[in-house]
Amino acid sequence: LPDGRVVKDPDLQVQRTIDLAFARFTLLGSCQKVMRSLRDDGVLFPRRQHSSAVPEKMLWRLPSTEALMRLFHNPAYAGAFVYGRNGPHPERRPGQARRVRRPPEAWIAIHQAVYPASSSWDTYMEHQERLADNASAFARRAHAAPREGAALLAGLVVCGRCGQQMHVV
Repeated sequence: LPDGRVVKDPDLQVQRTIDLAFARFTLLGSCQKVMRSLRDDGVLFPRRQHSSAVPEKMLWRLPSTEALMRLFHNPAYAGAFVYGRNGPHPERRPGQARRVRRPPEAWIAIHQAVYPASSSWDTYMEHQERLADNASAFARRAHAAPREGAALLAGLVVCGRCGQQMHVV
């Protein structure tokens, strides 16, 4: 606002859609599952268009992983102002990104309860741990064919309807 205050978007549909995304992440535990769930339910996701002739025009699009990741990683939705989320790459080589995302413990400043929040700070930190664990679990997965066991589908199976993961031995 012109007086410097930060408020939630006055559009209740925007607020409810963002709250729904956070609730589904708490329930489902992964960004991909939230995206599939929202898409399956036909939920459109709000995005501000900054480069149009109409300034700050609200667009409603199918949710994308990128848009949801930006939402879940943004501490402002937990009511916090932070500084230092990104910093210079410590060992940058040509072709690498100049800046890298820092872990929360390396942020320079964190001021909680500054903005109206869609989730608590504790929930935000739990989500960050879950997102990091999801990413590291993905990186640990072997990309080769399974070599152990007598089952045809030995390993990890994901249900096509609900996305639940099951281990088959």
